[in-house]
Amino acid sequence: MRNKAVLIIPYFGNIPDYFNLWLKSAEANCEFNFYIYTDLALKVNKNSNVKIKYMTFDFIKQKIKRMFGNSVKINSPYKLCDYKPAYGDIFYDDIKEFDFWGFCDIDLIFGYLSHFITDDILDKNEKVFYHGHFSLFKNTPTMNRLYLRKYNGVCDYNIAFHTNYCCHFDEDGTVAYAPKYDNISLYFDWLFYDVPCCSYEFTTLAGDTERYVVWDNGKLFVRDVTGLNYEVMYVHLQKRKMLGWQNITDDCEHFYILRNYFIVCKKDELIFRLNSVDVEQRKIFMDRYHKLRRKQVFNNIMSGAIKMRINRLLFKIRN
Repeated sequence: MRNKAVLIIPYFGNIPDYFNLWLKSAEANCEFNFYIYTDLALKVNKNSNVKIKYMTFDFIKQKIKRMFGNSVKINSPYKLCDYKPAYGDIFYDDIKEFDFWGFCDIDLIFGYLSHFITDDILDKNEKVFYHGHFSLFKNTPTMNRLYLRKYNGVCDYNIAFHTNYCCHFDEDGTVAYAPKYDNISLYFDWLFYDVPCCSYEFTTLAGDTERYVVWDNGKLFVRDVTGLNYEVMYVHLQKRKMLGWQNITDDCEHFYILRNYFIVCKKDELIFRLNSVDVEQRKIFMDRYHKLRRKQVFNNIMSGAIKMRINRLLFKIRN
């Protein structure tokens, strides 16, 4: 089986709390490679499929400015999200030997990726998935420069790269509309479990049976107490402060993910935890969520969100 793809991950800031579990799940997928560009002291094994490429945020910022001009905006590491579709250009020297390149986040725990991304899917498609937390592009000049195209009423790179506001260009820009306008072959299926960031429990609607996730020897399953059981490609723990990750050892073959913690336990204890509610932990979780949400709104306003949205509205009207 060939090396299917390389995932590009620039990461600057604090080391994620559960990086050890992200790394454990990534290394279980040896057919995929992960390149982390960072100035953090992240430790991985020499022969790991996860490679640490040391560079500062300022270095990557200057690299981008040399490519696109000094007028482009990149005031924080989070703004790199808008440059994700250009990674095939920006990091070409590192990815030129791969058939596919892409990007993913570190707030994920992977299952067995090859169950969901087969050689047949890669052979038949130029783009695989479209979310910012995991997407792949065929490593061709057409796909590596897909972000340069322009469509009427669609946010293009000139708009996204010239504001400090994060435009979500990776999910709502040119590359998202290319399959429709330019006949780019896209494979998409909802193969991951996206845990709602605004809910302490793993549910989306009041009254739903609470779900939990099991990592089992490299495979990932979503389950509940009613007998629900299906395999997923990864779980996305968006913006969650997770506990218990320190207790999962390198040789652990089975652990549960629920609410705001990772745990190794017997099934009876798991059911007990699901049937009980830690009111204090729920309050801490929700207080943190609302604080982060207020901070995000403030940062969006300060980075030009209002001006950006007005300009995008006028852009759509003109086009």
